[in-house]
Amino acid sequence: MKKFFIVVCVCVLSACKSVVFSDLNVQMPNANLLPPLNAKVDTASVRDSFDVKYSGSAVTSYYNTSDKWGSSVDRISMTRKRDRSARDMVTLFTRNIANISQQYGERKGTIDLRVTNSSIYNSGWYFTVPSLLSLHTLNILGMPYQYKNTDLEIEVSIYDKKGNLVWQTTVVGHGEETVAVYYGYSEDDAQALSTVKAMKNALQQVNMNIANDFQAIQKALK
Repeated sequence: MKKFFIVVCVCVLSACKSVVFSDLNVQMPNANLLPPLNAKVDTASVRDSFDVKYSGSAVTSYYNTSDKWGSSVDRISMTRKRDRSARDMVTLFTRNIANISQQYGERKGTIDLRVTNSSIYNSGWYFTVPSLLSLHTLNILGMPYQYKNTDLEIEVSIYDKKGNLVWQTTVVGHGEETVAVYYGYSEDDAQALSTVKAMKNALQQVNMNIANDFQAIQKALK
């Protein structure tokens, strides 16, 4: 039985897909491009949308005082690590500028990103019991473990060179990714990719809204 669990763990860890650089490509150009724009990101709002992870260890000693056992922590070593999704969102936003504005020439304004709300959650809990009862053999045969989901509400604003607001939109993007063997991802990678998908979905809506208001925005930037 012990060997069986070792085989299962090896299969689960080695047979998952990985997030790759190409996942951060944004290929959805508008037919008409705005004048060149600078990109600005409210990094605090992006950063605060994701958890800060801590990992570490502690050295504990035990002692006996008046026949009562106690303990004390002698040393704690902690590592602080931000969710990489914040970096991925900034990358996607800045790369998307090429889809809505010209890249060369005098900058006529600024396009800003601010995250106004976010929700990160799991779904597909109905797979948990079958996974455990089958000792994960159903997962090896193709059943998912769960789904990782991200909902993002972003606000995108365009300002002219004088700092006047000329256009603004708020959209909600959704992304879902599968935690599974072979065709799916590990939990961490699935969560990261669900955020990438949510951001891409939100930016697609932003680009469509810009296309619909193209004439008015272009006129305001001249």
